[in-house]
Amino acid sequence: QLAERERAIEHCERLVCMENDKEDFLLSIRGQRHEDFNILTRERKNGKKQKQQKEERKQRKIQAEKKREQDERLALSRAANDANNKKLDEQTRKQREREAEMDKKLQEPRETPRVPPTAPVRRCPPPNQADKDKTDIRVWRRPQWVNENSQQSHVDVKDGSNSRNEDQRPRTGNDRPSNQHSGESSSSTFWKSKTHSTDETRDSSRSGPNTSDQWQRPDD
Repeated sequence: QLAERERAIEHCERLVCMENDKEDFLLSIRGQRHEDFNILTRERKNGKKQKQQKEERKQRKIQAEKKREQDERLALSRAANDANNKKLDEQTRKQREREAEMDKKLQEPRETPRVPPTAPVRRCPPPNQADKDKTDIRVWRRPQWVNENSQQSHVDVKDGSNSRNEDQRPRTGNDRPSNQHSGESSSSTFWKSKTHSTDETRDSSRSGPNTSDQWQRPDD
């Protein structure tokens, strides 16, 4: 019986050892798994992080490329706009210069005095009072041919009135017409003088008066 008891005690100790080994084994398994899990978790996290970082780098690269292209387009657009603006400014400047030149040409005839096409008129110095009186007398003097005609007509009228008075006067035996007082000579002389005066009047009326000296203007 003692031997069985000893074998039972050994068996119990062996079971205790096995239980301890089991616990250690389980602990080791759990620990290893946990460690492996943690490692895997860390690796997964690191992988995600690396992948994310890689994706971010890729995105940054894409964004940088897009930004570069956009900057190039903006630079080209600005250069084109600057060239267009310079061209427009040049055209505007030339247009203003042409307008200013046209305005200047239009204003030149207004500013410059107009010169008459005719030659300048010579102005004589003003005459003194004596020359002016002399000129007035010369201008208003009656023409000679008018005076001669008026005198001749007055003589003719006077002779006609005398002849009519003599004809109307009552005659006596001793009286005779006035044209017979001096005989044929007086009658012929009267008619000759009358004819001569009539011829002079006709000649003067044909030739006309010499108005170059009689009707001279004061400014001559």
